[in-house]
Amino acid sequence: MAAFLTAPPGSPIIPRDPDHSVLGGREVRMSRRKRSTNNVRALREELLLSKAELARRAEVSPLTIDRVEGGADCRLDTKRKIILALGKRLAEREEVFPDLARDEAELQDAEAPQAHAGTSAHEDE
Repeated sequence: MAAFLTAPPGSPIIPRDPDHSVLGGREVRMSRRKRSTNNVRALREELLLSKAELARRAEVSPLTIDRVEGGADCRLDTKRKIILALGKRLAEREEVFPDLARDEAELQDAEAPQAHAGTSAHEDE
């Protein structure tokens, strides 16, 4: 859906870039927060829970639930609380936050060369 800008007659229309802002006459680059995909909304709706009820169960604010459902990244502790509040076990975390499985795989890949380097030195002796 296209957004239309309205401006007073005669004033220049400057297209808005979500990564930039004008602050005190100078242009400032805004940082983008990491976005991640998750299934929080689908699982919440499957359980017929409101955002407020899930927030109460998870002991976080409704705004946090809204942000997480919108794709904003959050702390690992917040993810843990949401997983448990949805009635899932921590072993089922990938059902709620698929990126946790990807992060774990990347961590294992990063550790793998170090583990092989340590074992190969002993095998040569």
